[in-house]
Amino acid sequence: MDNLNIKSGLNTPVLMKGRMSEKSNAVQSQNFTSNTSSDNQELVKPSVENLKANFLCFTGGKYGKDDDNLNCKVINNTGVKLDDVEDLDQAKYIIKNRVLEFIKNHEIFKSFGISNPSLLIYGPPASGKTFLSKAIAGEAKVPFIPISISELPNQYGDQSALGVKKAFNTARKEAEMHPNKTAIVFIDEFENYSEDKHFSENNETRKQLLEEIDRAAKDKDLNIIVVATANRQLDNLDKDASSKFDTKIELPARNK
Repeated sequence: MDNLNIKSGLNTPVLMKGRMSEKSNAVQSQNFTSNTSSDNQELVKPSVENLKANFLCFTGGKYGKDDDNLNCKVINNTGVKLDDVEDLDQAKYIIKNRVLEFIKNHEIFKSFGISNPSLLIYGPPASGKTFLSKAIAGEAKVPFIPISISELPNQYGDQSALGVKKAFNTARKEAEMHPNKTAIVFIDEFENYSEDKHFSENNETRKQLLEEIDRAAKDKDLNIIVVATANRQLDNLDKDASSKFDTKIELPARNK
């Protein structure tokens, strides 16, 4: 039997308490208006609400059209399946029942109010966390969109929040095209969420990440599954962040 510590919000792998969905507030756009006459034309001064609404309309959203210019990696075939993962039988068992079974029968699960799975795999370095995460996507044959917390500042600079948003938007687009309406967002080095200086000083990026994880879990139309890995013990991770995951698995150190 593997030395695993599996913490889950599930009493059984199948029956669990679903998360209540929340209605999102839509931004209503307004058009500029003008009064014209044959002799004189006068432009009515737009209100602040007009300006904000039209800015969102013409730039494509909160972060603007630059969103389309940011690269986001998509792996359609990780080349790894659960049978390629040695040992870790307990971890594979919970993954099969919580994640893979959900993907196959997501309509049934969601009819009972069960949210999209979210999985936090933690343990020492080189314990197989990333390999196991890729095996989930490979076994399910779904797109795999990776995010490295430590690399976000290097890739996007002060637009790290935009990088997070772009990754999740990419996952939604990929899920829409997938037969099972599914995609996996993989967050590597999740411990840097609380340890990295960039994140501790950038509340916008922290806020964006937590909002996206919440939104993924509550998505009724798409199966956006978040899998994160961390090289720390659960007690040493940011509690607000780690609490977003309904299933947590600790992997033991590998024997060399």
